[in-house]
Amino acid sequence: MKKILYFYLMQRPGEQQFGITTNFTKRMADHKSNGWTLIEHVGPFDGKEVQETESKFKKWLRNKIGLIDGSTENWLTSSMEVGSLAELKEISGIQTDIF
Repeated sequence: MKKILYFYLMQRPGEQQFGITTNFTKRMADHKSNGWTLIEHVGPFDGKEVQETESKFKKWLRNKIGLIDGSTENWLTSSMEVGSLAELKEISGIQTDIF
């Protein structure tokens, strides 16, 4: 069975994050309970492509923007604040067809 994934962008006061999930509804409920609000999501798409895209963004984020201690995909909005996945793509220069 082919794995499908969603890619999402979220925020809460002072921080943003992106991530991927196979169960979009459950993942959003979990995040909402921790104070996150959804900015945008795309999917479902082929899991391999989404995982590769996330990996590229995580590497870029770690090296160019900086991460909140203990996270792999969260950053402070004082370092960068984006309003959409398209803006994240534009700022990073990472090419992807999923958004």
